[in-house]
Amino acid sequence: MGNMHHEEINTYVHMLFRKFNSLTLSAEEVANVTQRSKASLRRDREDAVGIPVTKLGPNSGSSKVLYSIYDVAKFVVEQKSKVR
Repeated sequence: MGNMHHEEINTYVHMLFRKFNSLTLSAEEVANVTQRSKASLRRDREDAVGIPVTKLGPNSGSSKVLYSIYDVAKFVVEQKSKVR
């Protein structure tokens, strides 16, 4: 990935951080940002494709899924590049 992609990813990261004031996003927030459904994101997780996730664990009584804003920004830039 070229320097231009890194700059674009960093721009998205800054925008996402300003909007959400967090380094991670919920599945619902990612669905809104990427214009994909939560069901598609869930299928991606089940198939181990798409945006990488962190799962907050079964030991905490939760199975909350979080997405890094960097990974979300990278996904958006890469998708944009594929359709050019």
